Amino acid sequence: LEAFQKSFPRGTINFISGSGRVTMPPLMKSGKVDALAFIGASSAADRLIKDHPEPHRLKVFLQLEAKNFGVYMPNLFDNGGTGDQVDLDTILKETVAGTLSYNGQRC
Repeated sequence: LEAFQKSFPRGTINFISGSGRVTMPPLMKSGKVDALAFIGASSAADRLIKDHPEPHRLKVFLQLEAKNFGVYMPNLFDNGGTGDQVDLDTILKETVAGTLSYNGQRC
């Protein structure tokens, strides 16, 4: 959180902890949310979006029904500019291991 505090003006990004079923509906109904990033069930996302007084103006990023999605950076395949072959087998093996470890409960 400290990195966010140093990088963005106050109020740009806000974190609210607590049960989403308790905290989110009143927040969305207030209309004070401009953007929503959400990972979870599509039915929950639909409810949150419908709670907003101006859902057509809400910027939304959804990872619906997502489970341990991976983000690969553009330079993953350049192998540090050495020109050497990238070991895709190792990359894929590590991705699958990361997804399945902890019984898939990474969040």
